[in-house]
Amino acid sequence: MNLYYQVNEPNSHYESFVGMDTTTVTNMLTARGKTYTTKTQTDWETVEPPGNAIYVFAGQSNAVNLAAQEGDNLAIAMGTSNAIHVDTGVGGTAMSRWVVGAGDLYEAMITSIASAKAGKPLPWVDGLIFWQGESDFTQQNIDLWAGRFTTLVSSFRTAMNDPNRRVVFVQITNNGNEGRTAMRAVQASISIPNVVMVPTEGITYVGDHTDVAGYTIMATRIVAALKSMP
Repeated sequence: MNLYYQVNEPNSHYESFVGMDTTTVTNMLTARGKTYTTKTQTDWETVEPPGNAIYVFAGQSNAVNLAAQEGDNLAIAMGTSNAIHVDTGVGGTAMSRWVVGAGDLYEAMITSIASAKAGKPLPWVDGLIFWQGESDFTQQNIDLWAGRFTTLVSSFRTAMNDPNRRVVFVQITNNGNEGRTAMRAVQASISIPNVVMVPTEGITYVGDHTDVAGYTIMATRIVAALKSMP
């Protein structure tokens, strides 16, 4: 299910949420101090002005929270105005759901990007921002994570018709859990051109999530990572 909103602070932009119910989304936007108007897919496809970039947020609930709080600020910091955000994160989801051909959330992400681009002269999808890993602490999933992530990057770039499209992913935080430590090591081993890992050191964590200040810090780090790539 796709939900569409025009979010009015700090600048007007459109956001689409996939796989989330209306109550969850509206409560989240309200908690982040955003004012918004419910829109339809037709509105989404004909929004004016169209903006000059699309940012794609994917992964688990941290990706959802980051997009809701900092998506528009991130776009401004990147020098884009009224950018359109495709927010496809879903809390508690495993990496297997983000793999082309086997993952429903990957397909939903690509469908949402296509909807965001429909009828608008947007020159590029400016980057994929991926934050996931906390739902894959079994040894089998840890062993498969790097391959699945590599497939996600390759499939995303093929769909965007750009073999070097920028991808940023967030390394999960370390709280001493054995599975978490192993996952962080796997994430740190990723070496793909034009893919940058962003660390979570130095931010406050409660369980798997951070606070308002933490998402602001992460947005700043993600902007720096995106700008570090051509």
